[in-house]
Amino acid sequence: MRNKNRYLLAEVIWDDRKIDNELSANHVYIAIRNALQPNFGDIAVGRVFSSLSVKYFNNMTNLAIIRCHRDFYKPVWAAVTMLTSLKTRRCFFHVIHTGGTVKQCQRVALPLVQKSMRVFIESQRSSVNQQRAEELMALAQQDVMSVEI
Repeated sequence: MRNKNRYLLAEVIWDDRKIDNELSANHVYIAIRNALQPNFGDIAVGRVFSSLSVKYFNNMTNLAIIRCHRDFYKPVWAAVTMLTSLKTRRCFFHVIHTGGTVKQCQRVALPLVQKSMRVFIESQRSSVNQQRAEELMALAQQDVMSVEI
């Protein structure tokens, strides 16, 4: 029997609205794991831990794709929603989509990535020329579509 997973597409919304280039998927993973423990106990952590992983995180778009076993996606969703900080910075998570495949999350994420990159490029208009803006947009789209199971 194959392993059945759920993928959660979540957005990190920072209180200070700044980009953190040092943040990685591993930081998000540790924060979720730490949020599971006090809210759901050792048994939930043990069950969820084997299938939990952060497949994608992008600092510029603040989007994450989180994989977990199908039977335990609700505690993971709740733990993600209860997060209030990452690496001492205040934030909250908004789960945008839940899907059975990573491809479904990618389809939902692609327009969000494009929108986030347009906003970023507009904010950097003085230092980013049109060609570089197009390159950044293409890189961001390739990044989200390169997520593998």
